[in-house]
Amino acid sequence: KDEMTEMGIKKNVIIFGAAMSCMEKSCRADIAFQLMERMKIEGVAPNVHIYNSAISACARCSLWEKGYELFQEMEEVGVGRDVVTYNAVLDAVCSQIELGR
Repeated sequence: KDEMTEMGIKKNVIIFGAAMSCMEKSCRADIAFQLMERMKIEGVAPNVHIYNSAISACARCSLWEKGYELFQEMEEVGVGRDVVTYNAVLDAVCSQIELGR
């Protein structure tokens, strides 16, 4: 058990979203991916905001292929995309184009 569970705090998409936002801003896509896996284990379904944070983390870390993979996964699992999603995936792909110059 982790500390939050021991304190009786139920994890939800808001708690995971706050953590994802921190990982996005600190360019820790690796931990963002771990958090998404943890959400699945905890029975918390990732929403558009979780995916957007993960895709944005990919853009910051030059992991455009993973960002695009997450973009595609959204459709597979039935999570709707929004304008932030499209901007994030474009940033991820464009980060690779800029590196290739």
